[in-house]
Amino acid sequence: MFETLRIVFPIFAVIGIGFWFGRRKMIGESGVQGIVNFVFFLAIPCLLFRTLSQAHMGETFDLRLVGAYYGGALVQFVLVWMVSRHVFGNEGDTSGMAAMAGTFSNTVLVTLPLVQRAYGEAGMVPLMILIMLHSGILFTVTTLAIGFGQGAKGDGLGKTLRDVGRSVLRNPVVLACISGMLWSVGGLTMPAVIDDTLAFIARATSPVALLAVGVTLSSQKLTGDLREIFVVTSLKLLLLPLLVWLAATQVFDLRPDWVAVAVITAASPAGANVYVFANRYGLYIQRATGVVLVSTVLSLVTLILLFQVFPKP
Repeated sequence: MFETLRIVFPIFAVIGIGFWFGRRKMIGESGVQGIVNFVFFLAIPCLLFRTLSQAHMGETFDLRLVGAYYGGALVQFVLVWMVSRHVFGNEGDTSGMAAMAGTFSNTVLVTLPLVQRAYGEAGMVPLMILIMLHSGILFTVTTLAIGFGQGAKGDGLGKTLRDVGRSVLRNPVVLACISGMLWSVGGLTMPAVIDDTLAFIARATSPVALLAVGVTLSSQKLTGDLREIFVVTSLKLLLLPLLVWLAATQVFDLRPDWVAVAVITAASPAGANVYVFANRYGLYIQRATGVVLVSTVLSLVTLILLFQVFPKP
């Protein structure tokens, strides 16, 4: 248990510090945006590119990991959609947004520092594969669910999907992952001075990203249907890790350390893109914000328990 706390506690302690900074107005809105820009456009892409470029991806890329994680995630998406539609009586498009809230993990700002601390560079390789595909797959599925729920109104489903595709391909996180994989597959070598620079910037990723999470959460309020918020949060933190674990162990027979990374990713709290999407479509805004907030707090408990099951090697 002490070793688990050593892994998890610093992550949530920094989030807590960021939350306190935000509540005390020690970092304003412009400051938060500057921090997020640094993390999203520079620090995280440097970390991802450097890790993947040195990972011998031609040898380590495993489609079974993709099948295990996203197979479980797609089953989860459908199940949460059905709960939202048939238990809480939401419309089809709103249920699509609820399904995203119950499936989309905060892979970059929370999972990444957790896996880095617990499993080191070996754990980063499968995580990079998941991160590279995460937005593309779940953005598309959510867009389809919302579009069909609305009868593909407005600009039309085709144009919406094209816009999503362009957004994903312009995402610096996705671009860094693709570039790193191509660098690795091409067998290119990194000049020492460039590698040192990337490593220097990458070291700032975890603490600064977690601080940004805390400051962002400090401005959120828990409103909306609390019963639905807690049900969707429970499905996110409990059912999704179970589905991914079943797929990884019973269907795809992944190696144990990759199973651990996949399950920890699934058990991470809902990502900020959930309320970004909610605001974009004008759907589920209060409840999406609530799921992000509550899942971030409660994931402290579920992640501690999972690290007991999947101990640090």
